[in-house]
Amino acid sequence: ELREYQQAKNLLLSAAEGYQRLGKKVESAHAIAVYALYLPHSNNEKKTFLRQAELAYKAAEDKKGALDIRLNYVGHQYSKGILDSALINSTVLLNEWQNVKGPEVAGVYLLRSAIHMQYGNYHAVLEDVLSALNIVDSEEWKDSDFSKEVRFFINRDVGRAYYHLNNHKKAIEWYALALEEAKTKYPDNIYANCLCYLVKSMIQEGKPGDALSLIRHLSRQFPPLNENEKQGLTFAFANCYDALHQDELAEKYYKIGGRKLDRFSV
Repeated sequence: ELREYQQAKNLLLSAAEGYQRLGKKVESAHAIAVYALYLPHSNNEKKTFLRQAELAYKAAEDKKGALDIRLNYVGHQYSKGILDSALINSTVLLNEWQNVKGPEVAGVYLLRSAIHMQYGNYHAVLEDVLSALNIVDSEEWKDSDFSKEVRFFINRDVGRAYYHLNNHKKAIEWYALALEEAKTKYPDNIYANCLCYLVKSMIQEGKPGDALSLIRHLSRQFPPLNENEKQGLTFAFANCYDALHQDELAEKYYKIGGRKLDRFSV
C-alpha cells in the first residue's frame, strides 16, 4: 500500500510540474489536488498537499477550485477531531463562498452542520441543513447533479436534528424521505442512517406496531448487507417488541444484539 501511494505521488506531482512548465496552471493544480484527495485522512501528508493545491488554484486564479480544496481541508480537520478549528474555518469558508456561483455552497453548510452535531448543538444543525436544502431546492440548482447527490444526506440530517430535538413527528417525516432516497441510491445507508432512527421516532410517537410492520417489510425487500446492518436491524426489532411489551421476543433480539432487555433502550 505504501508503494502504491509513492507511485501515485510521483506520477501526479510529476504531472503537476510538467503542466506548470507548460503554463497550464489549472491542470497543475488539478494534479496536486487529485493526490491530496487520494490520501486518506490518516496520512500526515494530506494537510500539506491540500494546502499546496489551494495555493496552486489561487495562482491559477481559480477561486472555486481553491474554495473546494479548502472545504476538503475543513473536512480533514473534522475527521481528525479538530472541531474548534473546523467550525471556525467552515464559517469563514461560507462567507467566502457566497460570491461563487454554484450549488456546492450547500456542501459547506452540511459540513458545518456535522460539526454542530458533534457538539450537540441541534438547533444550529437544523438551521444549517435547512439552508443547504434551500440551495439545492432552488429553481436554479434543483436539477444539478450535486443537488441530486446530497438530497439524501439533507433529508437524513434534518430528521436527525428533529429526533434529537424530541420532535419525533417531524423526524418521522424527514427520515421517511431519506429512506426513499436510500432505497434507490444509497442502500448501505438504509439501516445505519435511516431505519433505526425512524423506528425509534415512530415508537416515541406511540406507533410501535407500524414500526414493526415497516422493518419486517424492509428487511425482506433490502436484506442487511453486513454485520453492522444486521445488528442495527436486530435492535430495531428489539425496540419494537420492547415497546409492544412482548418481553420474550424483545429479550431474544436484545440477546442476539448483545444487550439486555431495557425499557429505556429506545
